[in-house]
Formats: sequence, C-alpha cells, structure tokens
Amino acid sequence: VRVNNNLKIQTEGWTGDYFETVPIQLKAVPEFGYEFSHWTGASNSTEAIISLSLENDTTITPHFTPATNYSALVINEINYKSALDFDPDDWIELYNPNSFSVDISNWIIKDNNNINSYYLPEGTSINPMGYLVIARDQMDFHAAFPLITNYIGDLSFGLSGNGDAVRLFNDEEVLQDEVIYEAVEPWPTCAAGNGPTLELIGPELDNMLAESWKCINTHGSPGAANTEAYAIDEIT
Repeated sequence: VRVNNNLKIQTEGWTGDYFETVPIQLKAVPEFGYEFSHWTGASNSTEAIISLSLENDTTITPHFTPATNYSALVINEINYKSALDFDPDDWIELYNPNSFSVDISNWIIKDNNNINSYYLPEGTSINPMGYLVIARDQMDFHAAFPLITNYIGDLSFGLSGNGDAVRLFNDEEVLQDEVIYEAVEPWPTCAAGNGPTLELIGPELDNMLAESWKCINTHGSPGAANTEAYAIDEIT
C-alpha cells in the first residue's frame, strides 16, 4: 500500500499518526502474480486508490487475489559482452507472452546495483507475443542490426562481463522478473565475448537457472524468437 504516494508499506500490519483535518490517499499495489480486489474496514471500495478523512482511530485492509489473466514479461536474451569484431554494445531483450499488448511506460531496468536504474519511456509497449530490445547505445545497436526496429535506448549503464543481474520492475517498483547470470560454468561461457548472447531456450523456462540458457545464434537473435532459424548473419 502506498500512503500519500510517498510511503510504501509491505508489512502485514502498520500503524501511523495523521491529522484529522487532512485527508490521506491510499493506493493498493499488488505484488507480482496478484491483482487488487477490494478494501474492508473504513471503506468497502473496489477502487485501488481511495481517500480517507480521519475523525478517530481507523482500520482498513486491502485484499488481493491471484491474477488469472496476465503472464509476466520475460527477460529473454542478454548481450553482456560483445565480440571485438562485432560490437552492438550491451542489450537486453524482453518478451511478452500475453495475447494482448502490455504498456511498460515508466517500468524500470536495473542491474545488481539499485543506483543503476533505467526508466522506460512513456508510451512504451510490447505487442502480443512480441519482443522489445533495450540497447545501451542505439547507434551502435543499429549499426550492427540495421533491420531491427523494435528497440529503445539508451540504457544508462552497462552490464558486467564477469557476471551481473538484470532486473525488471513495473512502474510501482514491484519486481516482475530477474536474471542473475555468471560468465563461468554452468552458465554458457560462449556468451562471454565470443559473439553469441545468452538466449533463453524457451520463455516458459525458469530464467534463473543456468541450464535454461544457451548460445543459439552467431550474434544472438534480438527482437525475435530464440531459434536457430533466425538468420542473424544476413542482417549484420
């Protein structure tokens, strides 16, 4: 729950003191895999955002239910260390497994350092069953992949060639997906400066597991499915 848009409460119970004459705003924010249902106590509203005017001690509880109509976006491919003779700079690919577009305006990409945060621009969305690449340097990426159009940037930080994290948060800073990769076995070492990228074998797999990743194409498959049918050499 967000209180007055500046305090985020994630504990089961919380108490605070507020002036009686000043209304407070509450916003129910579901964690990943859940959706907001309704409030009970001082309000029975089904609106996620409500305002309360306090006249005495007040209790209110938000209720959430498991989400049934939405699958999480997937961190589907990572280029963290390019080859010396083919360098599009770092890039990350997201996949939308849903049958509808997902608006990811103001979502956040982070590595293992919370200070490194890239906010996706307003108006950014991913098509149904579609892909989006976030490039560290758009000019370098376009020079390497001139036929790819579904990319944005510039990512405000780089990924470590020795192992790092890629984390995706929604606009409420709720974690949606994360990958903590390494440049040594059991992770595919072919992605550590040899040309290929870390490609998720299938978007339904657990991308936190090293065995879910493989070097499939010569220079990866940005903006497309991670299959060997992707003729990457034709567009370099």
